[in-house]
Amino acid sequence: MSIEETNGNVVQMSYGNYSTGKNQSLEVQLTNPEAPAFSVEAERKDDVLTLQYDIQGTPSSCTYIAKDQTK
Repeated sequence: MSIEETNGNVVQMSYGNYSTGKNQSLEVQLTNPEAPAFSVEAERKDDVLTLQYDIQGTPSSCTYIAKDQTK
């Protein structure tokens, strides 16, 4: 897993691992650089996947929309 954080002209990349948690969650552990572990809650409705997480006290989310590649 990788995470990109932008601050002005500086981009910080973090790398780590994840494992499945309870229900619709993932447990993320960043290892380069090291950071406290955090949970990611996933919710899927039809072709839309939404991830919600809290990194260093900042709530964040991202949404992915599946696209039919056969058309």
